[in-house]
Amino acid sequence: MKVDFGINQKYIKIAIWVVVAIVAIIVIRKIWKKIKEKIDIEKVSKKLGQDVVVSELSYTDGEYTILAERLVGALNDRKSGYRGVNQEQVYEVFRAMKTNSDLLKLTDAFGTRTLDLAWTSGAKDGDYTLWQVMSSRVLTDGEKAEIRAILADNNVTYPF
Repeated sequence: MKVDFGINQKYIKIAIWVVVAIVAIIVIRKIWKKIKEKIDIEKVSKKLGQDVVVSELSYTDGEYTILAERLVGALNDRKSGYRGVNQEQVYEVFRAMKTNSDLLKLTDAFGTRTLDLAWTSGAKDGDYTLWQVMSSRVLTDGEKAEIRAILADNNVTYPF
């Protein structure tokens, strides 16, 4: 027994293919995001393994963790204005970086952090590495330029 709801079978098939296509796109986007994240983490890990010179580190592991926490707090600071980024705190953390190894160790301590950015200008909530923060819309171009200038003043030549 065949039930007919008065809908042309052709439209039902099209609707099914549209749903399948949408699901496929969502799955592909999630997979791509995971792959990209893994590539970013592997790149940073490779650089960390090759470039960190223990004798050039200025702080203990715990102090790098504290600096990373301060940076996350500064990026999630809703009291600091409409964008929620406490610029001075961000700059202060980067002023503490005296060597390339310091910056790489901070990157390692930062790891992947969840940032609450839905209310900022164009950035999205989610998990970010320090490299992703510097290449996304979390910070403005002016803020990124200031960070690069601070690092250059400290003779930190590792580019973001």
